[in-house]
Amino acid sequence: MVKEDGSNHWEFDLTSLPSFQGLTTLSTFLTDRAINQFNSGCIDINVEYSFHPNRHSNIGYRLGIDLIKVVSERDTFELFVNSSEEFQSNLRILFGTLEAESYRKLLLPEGLPGTPLVFHFGCPSSKKVVYAIFVLESFLFSSGKKRNRALRITVDIPFPSRLNLANIPHVKVNNFNKRTQIKGSTHIIQTWIEILRRETEGNRRTSIELKKPYSHLFQQLSKAKLDDIEQVTITWDEHFISYIFKNDLAELHQILKRVLLSLEDHTVRKLLSKGEEICIRSRSAHVYLDQSNLGRVC
Repeated sequence: MVKEDGSNHWEFDLTSLPSFQGLTTLSTFLTDRAINQFNSGCIDINVEYSFHPNRHSNIGYRLGIDLIKVVSERDTFELFVNSSEEFQSNLRILFGTLEAESYRKLLLPEGLPGTPLVFHFGCPSSKKVVYAIFVLESFLFSSGKKRNRALRITVDIPFPSRLNLANIPHVKVNNFNKRTQIKGSTHIIQTWIEILRRETEGNRRTSIELKKPYSHLFQQLSKAKLDDIEQVTITWDEHFISYIFKNDLAELHQILKRVLLSLEDHTVRKLLSKGEEICIRSRSAHVYLDQSNLGRVC
C-alpha cells in the first residue's frame, strides 16, 4: 500500500490478486460432511471432494486443484463438533490465505508437491486444548494418463500430536489474524450487480443502502466486526456503465470482490476510520473507498 505525498490518498494495488468465489460455501460443505461422518460413528474423519466447474467454489479451477481432502482423528475433531461455525471459519481463513501470492508459490510450485502451510487456531470450546493445528499440503497424483493436484488439510492437536512437524519442512502462517473475513461475499456481490443495473437503467448513478436488521450485507459486515457501518453508498460514472451491462460479469465481479477483500484488511479499516481515502487498483478499473464520520462507506 502506497501513500501519495502530502495527501490522505492511499493506493492499494490488487491487480495480481486472484478472485476466488464461494469459499464460504465450500468451507461449510466440507464442515457438514465431516460432522456427518463423526455423527455416523466413523473412527476417523476423511472427507474427499472433487472440484467441478460451477460447483461450490472456483478456487479449484483458478489454482489447478482437482481434489481436496480433510482428515482428522475422531477425538481431535470432537473439539469442533459443537462449534461447527468455528471449524468452518478456520477453513475459510485457510483458503483465503491462498489469495496471497507468496503463500500460493510456496504451496503450489509448478510441477512440484510444495511446502506445507501450518496454521494454529484457538479452541475456545475446549478447556484442555489451547489451539488446534491445521496443516495444508499440496501433492500430485496420477489418474489414468492425467497428472492431478490435490490439497490435504490435516487437523491435529499439539499434545499429544500425531504429526511430527519438527521433521517436516513447513511454513507457519502467522499473519492471518490481520484480516477479518467477510462471509457471503458472492451473495453480496450479486446483489450489488443487480442494484447497479437497476439504478443505471433508471438513469441514476448512485445507490444508497441503509442498515437494516434483515439486510444480508449488514449482517455479514457486523459478523466481520464492521457493525459501526450504518450506510453503504456506491457511486459510478459513465465509463463504469460498460462493465455493468457486459454479458460476462466476471470482470465486474472481480472489481467488487476486491472492494470486500480490502475491507477485510485491518490496515485499510484503520486508515478509513482516520478519514483516509483508499484507491483500490485492479486491471480494469480503480475504485475509491472512504468512510464518513457517520459510519458510511462510499
